Amino acid sequence: MIKFKCKRCKATIKAPDSTVGKNVQCPSCGMKHVVPRQPPKVKKPIPPVVWVAVGLILFVMAAWAVWPSSGSSADANAEEDKGPKEEIPDFDAEHEKRMERERFEIDRDVEDRSRYARDAVEKRRKEAIEMQKQRELLERKQREAYEAEQREKERRNKRPDPDKNRYE
Repeated sequence: MIKFKCKRCKATIKAPDSTVGKNVQCPSCGMKHVVPRQPPKVKKPIPPVVWVAVGLILFVMAAWAVWPSSGSSADANAEEDKGPKEEIPDFDAEHEKRMERERFEIDRDVEDRSRYARDAVEKRRKEAIEMQKQRELLERKQREAYEAEQREKERRNKRPDPDKNRYE
């Protein structure tokens, strides 16, 4: 089944696939149309914003998995029940600085990816607004052309009234 819009009244016209290239009449206004070929349906690609969001989520999950955690009180109680605990060697200052740099780099990378995602969303929003403006402009021009065509038809179809005295 092929669906398309009437050029005059904008009603949706449905026609069987076998009528491609043949004339059909609009059920609303009666205008004749040639049934267009239906373009093949194209699978839409996944937008880059989605890939960025997925990458950001995976990155945060990976960072969370390797991030050093401070033990909770439940963990401390469990260790106490096991018996004597081993002494954990203190980290040296160089290791602490290295860990702090890595955390900073991860935070900066997350911020960069977030900024990129926000910019991409804003760009898509602006493109959608521009397309809507163009669509509205096109519709207005089509409506004006249709109205001008109707006025011209009315002007041509007006005939003088034979009962009216022409020499008043």
